[in-house]
Amino acid sequence: MKKQKNIKKLYWKFLEAKTNLVNLFNDHYDQVRVFFILLARSNKHRDLEGNQFAKKMLFISFYSPPYASYFGTQRLTKFLKYWNRKGWDITLLTTAPKPGTPQDTSSELEETNVHIVRTLATSFKSIFLGNKEFIPDNYIHWIRPAVSAADQIIQSEKPSVIVATVPPYSNAIAAKISAHKHGLPLVIDFRDPWTCIDVVWVIRNKFLRYLNGLIEKSVLNFSQLVIIADELEYLSSFFPNGDRWKHKVKSITNGYDEEDFSNILLAHDCDDYFKISYIGGIYDEETFINITAPIREWVNQHPDDLSSLKLVYAGNSKFFDNDSSIPFKIENYGTVSHDEAIKLRFESHVQLFAQPSHFKPHVYSGKIFEMIRTPVPILAITNPLSSPAKLIKTTNTGVVFAPEDVHEAAFFLKTTFEKWKAGKSDYSPDKDKITAFSRKNLAHQALVHIEQSIQEYK
Repeated sequence: MKKQKNIKKLYWKFLEAKTNLVNLFNDHYDQVRVFFILLARSNKHRDLEGNQFAKKMLFISFYSPPYASYFGTQRLTKFLKYWNRKGWDITLLTTAPKPGTPQDTSSELEETNVHIVRTLATSFKSIFLGNKEFIPDNYIHWIRPAVSAADQIIQSEKPSVIVATVPPYSNAIAAKISAHKHGLPLVIDFRDPWTCIDVVWVIRNKFLRYLNGLIEKSVLNFSQLVIIADELEYLSSFFPNGDRWKHKVKSITNGYDEEDFSNILLAHDCDDYFKISYIGGIYDEETFINITAPIREWVNQHPDDLSSLKLVYAGNSKFFDNDSSIPFKIENYGTVSHDEAIKLRFESHVQLFAQPSHFKPHVYSGKIFEMIRTPVPILAITNPLSSPAKLIKTTNTGVVFAPEDVHEAAFFLKTTFEKWKAGKSDYSPDKDKITAFSRKNLAHQALVHIEQSIQEYK
């Protein structure tokens, strides 16, 4: 009897395991399919005649305007705008935002001749496994419709190159498959690292991370050119075995667009309030503490200054709403447009910048490039050896303090406040070094690298 019960128990366990395996396969079918496609041998071949090529490009990105700028649309928008002005005929393969998705009211792409092809915004959430991870990300189900749409575009437009921006990293996979199928050079623009990333797109499962690494290696190996948004000195932190790819990697950081700064006025000296601005996301409680601690220290030491002080905030954080102990006035604008964010920075007297301690030193977060272009001094609370800190020091656009240097940061605020009251300013940024980060200049550099990669494609 006991033996029969054990057999039944084993039988039901077998059925349960079988069902789980079937569900697992259904959920991960695309992952397995893409994994083997990318690991299959893919020899490059050249079908371009001599060194001549048509200035036609297929650009692939799941997100693009009218998605809100915090989806990472600013960089690709500026690239496409300036490349189009350089005579490139560009087709953008992207998606249409679902109802309710945050959107900007206008886009510079509307002012270009970029042809836009939109598919449905297909993303995936496992119905069997809840919030399980997928490689390379939950956008993997967009790969098949993207490749199908790319096939039609390539057949009709005959582009000379395929460019994809990531994340999402599924963009790179769709672009790699399409480039392989049609014998075209592939360029991948990395706004963030792939498997080396430490925020947002992190895959926790060790086995899936290993498989993701193999896919990343396949894409990097196939790419004719790889562009990263960080400095080349951090290549070893950006990619596994980073030096292996240095022969094909170029650094094109993010930047600012000079056209965004036309017809914007600085805060007037006669303003009633000394305004400190923090525009953008607040990553965590540590960041919130870091940006408010120097102000608290200042007003605790000089309470009479409190009536003339105001913090201007724009972003989607709820930290200010949940902290009733803040002693200073706050103007909370919530989520604002790109143009409005720049205007609020201009109307302030000090710009706050902060990054949490867990960020790697190479990470350029937030709108630091637009901040150095705004003629208002920056108070940065971050790692003094980080890339943003080096940028601020190089351009002479502000000061940088470690999070523990609260007293020093508060003293900077107090002295800047006193200069404002006296109608004085000793702010003297290095304009030549700032100009190097103009999006127009950066887009031109990127295009030179792309055109050279097409010439060298074999």
